[in-house]
Amino acid sequence: LAIPDGCKFKGFNKVLFSTSHLSLHGIEELKPLQYLKSLYGFKLEILHIKDEHNSTNEVLSNEVLFKKYFSDATYTSMEVSSKKMFEKVNQHIIENKIDLFAIVSTKHSYLDRLLNRYPVETFGLKIHTPFLVMNKA
Repeated sequence: LAIPDGCKFKGFNKVLFSTSHLSLHGIEELKPLQYLKSLYGFKLEILHIKDEHNSTNEVLSNEVLFKKYFSDATYTSMEVSSKKMFEKVNQHIIENKIDLFAIVSTKHSYLDRLLNRYPVETFGLKIHTPFLVMNKA
């Protein structure tokens, strides 16, 4: 959990979980989100991000999981280029007064990390909203 400087905790009313659905999610990796929801009873929005590299093979399987464990969540879809991803998601966070932004991060090889920049790095360095990163199980 990353909390930007100057951010004052006022509880969690709205939480945004963002996914590209490129891989299946399991409940184990979403446990921190599930736990926080049980504590704060926030409204959860699941944002499906589609970009030029995205296929939606896993969307239905993930939706079944989300409906089972987060039955009152709302779903939004956003189509955006990789270059504009941070700006568009950050704009959505600001416009919708999101209190916590959450994602699942996957591990990449050392060489892959050297050659590519991933959204989690951009968000972690630039976002002004508390940011929860859960590890892929």
